[in-house]
Amino acid sequence: MPANDDLLSGLGYGPAAAATDALNTVAPLDPDAEARNRQTGRAIGLPQQVVRSAPAEAQVQATRQQFQSPVLQDLLRNSPTASRWLARHDNAAVAHDDVPPLAGIAGLLQNWLSSAAVRVTSPGYSDNFSKPLTFASHVFGAVKGGIAQSAEGVAGVVERGAELADKYNLTAASPLGPVPHPLLAGLTNYARRQRQGWEAAAQRLMPQVRSPLEQDVLSGFQSIPGSLTAAGVTLATENPFAGAAVVGEETGGHGYGEARDAGLKAGASR
Repeated sequence: MPANDDLLSGLGYGPAAAATDALNTVAPLDPDAEARNRQTGRAIGLPQQVVRSAPAEAQVQATRQQFQSPVLQDLLRNSPTASRWLARHDNAAVAHDDVPPLAGIAGLLQNWLSSAAVRVTSPGYSDNFSKPLTFASHVFGAVKGGIAQSAEGVAGVVERGAELADKYNLTAASPLGPVPHPLLAGLTNYARRQRQGWEAAAQRLMPQVRSPLEQDVLSGFQSIPGSLTAAGVTLATENPFAGAAVVGEETGGHGYGEARDAGLKAGASR
């Protein structure tokens, strides 16, 4: 093929010239209509040029082919009310273009519900939901775990502040003079021990359940203490950004502590 390209180029008809001829040829065509023709042709197995010669007839054939899809036929068999309504030609005339996509959505929903039913009825999926007292105790444990998690974040903020202030001498410009290194180092170590203790408490208090659904529910309860703290700050300051800053600081303190525990240096774990 490269040899043929060279020959055509020598005759003044290279790829650029061929592309120009093609663009000039299709200039009268509507690009949107051609996109529909291509899609219709693929649906009914005909070349785009053939569909172009009789687009309306080809579209009718493609539409009728959609009505024979197994998903739509199952929907009509299992939905006698919808079938009776569509059996009236006046109704079908105004709704037939919406029927295939709606059938597809219904099929996806039915598959999802079937798979969900299998999961929900599987052993151990929702055992605790049938035991209100057990579930209530799990909720209480998740809330307590959330309190411990918030405390862990606050301790991490203190640890980060003290450690970075010591490392970068951030208190040098203080009107009261720089804070001595032993004091900042002691505060850092104290905050770190507190953070690690609250982290262990949060893990211990958070119930261990097998049900993915219950895990999601309990995670929501675990986030309540932090959300209430942020809401309280927002109400007190009448500034939603202050509440958001509280959440961000707690999350940052938690992340800083994890990074330090993983061995990162103070400057790298900011």
